[in-house]
Order: sequence, then C-alpha cells, then structure tokens
Amino acid sequence: MPLHTLQIGKTRLVCGLFWQSLSRPRDLWKEACQLATRIDADLLVLRKDQAMAQAGYANSKDGGKRGQQSLAAIISKTIAIEGAHYDGHQQPAHN
Repeated sequence: MPLHTLQIGKTRLVCGLFWQSLSRPRDLWKEACQLATRIDADLLVLRKDQAMAQAGYANSKDGGKRGQQSLAAIISKTIAIEGAHYDGHQQPAHN
C-alpha cells in the first residue's frame, strides 16, 4: 500500500499506515514486532493511550522513512488529550 507524505510547515508527516490493535499490555513492543515480521513490514509506530494500544505498519519500499511522524497518531493523541466538540459541548474522547 503506497504511503502519502504531507508537509505542514517544516514537519513531514506520513499517512497510510496499516493499523492493528494490540492485546498484550505487558508485551506491546514484542507483540508489535512479531506482527511486523508476519506482515513483512520494516517500519512501525507504537501508539498507546489510556484504554488501548495500536501499532501502525509501513514498508520503506513504499516510501516510508524511519523517524517520520504519523499524522493519524498525532491527531488521535491530540483528540485524546483535548477531547472533542460534540453536540455543542467539549467532551472527553479517550479512544
């Protein structure tokens, strides 16, 4: 799956990662790496929040580069921290 790169100011963000939920809270990194091997991904980002954990996967051959930030991870973290405006009110949005 091709990745897309978006530049905002001086920051380059990557879009189009393959996201998977993780289920072993004590071994998130190990679980994420094992899944990366199974799906032949050589890049991953681990996102952990209060109620869930996810890993986003990509391949460098599809245009991903080590150290790029994920747009989806940044947006979801911002919403989790700041909440969301819904039905006329600011409400928490933890996941």
